[in-house]
Amino acid sequence: MDFEINKSILIAGIGNDIRADDGLAFNIIDNLKKEISNIPLIKTSEAGFSLIDLFEGYKKIILIDTINDIDIEDGTVIDYTYKLSEMDNSVNFSHNTGLLTILKFYRTLKLDIPDEINFLLVKVRNTDSFSEELSQNYSDSINEVTKLVKNSLLQKA
Repeated sequence: MDFEINKSILIAGIGNDIRADDGLAFNIIDNLKKEISNIPLIKTSEAGFSLIDLFEGYKKIILIDTINDIDIEDGTVIDYTYKLSEMDNSVNFSHNTGLLTILKFYRTLKLDIPDEINFLLVKVRNTDSFSEELSQNYSDSINEVTKLVKNSLLQKA
């Protein structure tokens, strides 16, 4: 699937491919690269303030990540879009500053970061062990996220 080369959409997989299921987003990015060209598809282990440099200049970000601290079935995909312009602009820093707090902070500085961020999160079992292997077969989740990304791109095309 080809899309016009532009800097309007960035697709980023966040993870760590030596921490078992935390590398699932990288598998999803690899799968997307087989079907999508001309759209930036990146893998990163960056977090917090380090991600902001990746976001500058884009109109929309699709972030693919894993989550393991909620009580839902492994492999469940959560699709959630944040619009920063609709969120409270107050910023409260603490020692463990989350991504949304950082994004709100940068918006208050009027930097060129997107208003809309689409999070595609997959519930996984194991992000604590050191392993390059996934703890189970997440092929259905990979296919579901791939389909969600492609549908999102078609809506923007």
